[in-house]
Amino acid sequence: MALTRDVGNSIFGLDELELPPHIIRPWLDGIAAQSAVGTLAQRMPMAYGESQWFRFADHEAQYVGEGQAKAGSEIDVKTGWIKPYKFQKTVRFPVEQLWRDEAYQLGMMQEILTDMVAALGRSLDLGVIHALDPRTGIHIDRMDPALHDAPNVIDLAGKPAYAGIDAAVQAVLAAGYAPNGIALSPALGGVFATQRGGMTEQRLYPDFRIDSASQLEGMRSVVSRTVPPVLIGGSEQDAKSYEPLAGIVGDWNAIRWGIQRSMKTEAFDVGDPDNTGRDLAGHNEVAYRVEVVYGWGIADLAAFALLHGNPAVSVGAGVNLPNATVDVAADTVDVTADTVNVDGGSTRAAKAKAALAD
Repeated sequence: MALTRDVGNSIFGLDELELPPHIIRPWLDGIAAQSAVGTLAQRMPMAYGESQWFRFADHEAQYVGEGQAKAGSEIDVKTGWIKPYKFQKTVRFPVEQLWRDEAYQLGMMQEILTDMVAALGRSLDLGVIHALDPRTGIHIDRMDPALHDAPNVIDLAGKPAYAGIDAAVQAVLAAGYAPNGIALSPALGGVFATQRGGMTEQRLYPDFRIDSASQLEGMRSVVSRTVPPVLIGGSEQDAKSYEPLAGIVGDWNAIRWGIQRSMKTEAFDVGDPDNTGRDLAGHNEVAYRVEVVYGWGIADLAAFALLHGNPAVSVGAGVNLPNATVDVAADTVDVTADTVNVDGGSTRAAKAKAALAD
């Protein structure tokens, strides 16, 4: 793939810049890797433009007895639209930065475009989840409805984190869907990543990862800053009363997304491609642009449940004493029982106190 310009003659050889396929392919795949939606939802091939999706629901089959008349069933049809959404990122910088890097085709260029593609990956989430312009945080009506409009909203405040997920799972099941994935904010992801058992101090979720897709509470999980969201250089405008979000639990098969137009990469050394009023050639600058056209549609918002708020922090120690009632205080454990088993033996006491190590 060559980087090309729309106008002017190159004075820096930008039109001759070739990016090898082994460099391009990881960038294209990186769009999905940088996106919670790209990780959890199903990608499908898409042609450019608007298209309509259909979801059919039918009644159950009928038992037909001997001589019984056969009854007809009506088909319930739910429809929605998959629309195209274009995202781009343009970066300009002094041409001297290229001159300083003798291997700019695979060195500096790779770093710049990797960062730009990462931004395009996040833009998929910010559109599907929040219906906003990633650069400004402004709400885009055309993207409605977004996942943050889901009807099930669960407050984690004062509850253990797992209890909030359990409530979200139950809400999705009650809506007739099977939850198969969870997207978490970095804060909530950190809660699960650092939880440990009381006495053993072993991690309660050893297979859960905050840096890549993994498993959490039997569901595929991913941690992303696009969930709250956290925007570079801005914040979400017109946020919901329950935002920032802490997590999204749902049946991610209810989302279909795709790339309607493959990533387009352009280089400029003349003109004003980012509309700043500053001519590139007149200031010895160059600019690079990467853009992509996504398409997506959400079949049913009821397939998702939203989490918000800060869960309660679990403190104390885990104790397993048969036939005993355990009251946990700040630094002591009061045990009330007729018999308390200790290391295979038994100690009869009306009340025993065990000091907890720090």
